[in-house]
Amino acid sequence: PAAVATHRAQLRAARAFYAWCIERGYLDGNPFDRVKGTGRAISGKPQLRLDEVRQLVEVLQRESSAGDESASGLLLQLVLGARSSEILSRQVRDVDDGGRVLWIPDGKTKNARRRLSVPEEVQPLLKRLMGQRPPEDFLIGEGRNKPYPSPVLWKRLRRFCSMAGIPQVCPHSLR
Repeated sequence: PAAVATHRAQLRAARAFYAWCIERGYLDGNPFDRVKGTGRAISGKPQLRLDEVRQLVEVLQRESSAGDESASGLLLQLVLGARSSEILSRQVRDVDDGGRVLWIPDGKTKNARRRLSVPEEVQPLLKRLMGQRPPEDFLIGEGRNKPYPSPVLWKRLRRFCSMAGIPQVCPHSLR
């Protein structure tokens, strides 16, 4: 059987399609109007406890120092409270004021545009990611002509959680 969220998403899509068909005059009624969604939708994401976060940060710092860009991206996401897509699409030029500011010029919502103050502890990480690269290069994914897709961080975070010996979480939980 389909997961609750999958069932409900497919039901919404079917209702929307049949509503469009009715609007166009192709059909007289929507057979999905009386269908109810199954189960109870899951709300919220699993969250790490403080000790688990410390363990994860230790692994991310170690892997980041060893040159793993995805660890650096996840560390930035954790510290700055940013979305995966916001971190992955940042360019060198978005780091400002000697690494003290990270600009997020656009994003998922209308409030996504903002200027983030970078904590002193993370500034060396940003400077290392910038290196001597041109302003249009991405911070994560050196030499790429487009940013990594967000699932890249999901997959990497699972590995880092295993390395830290903590429960698996998704990158959005780091916010």
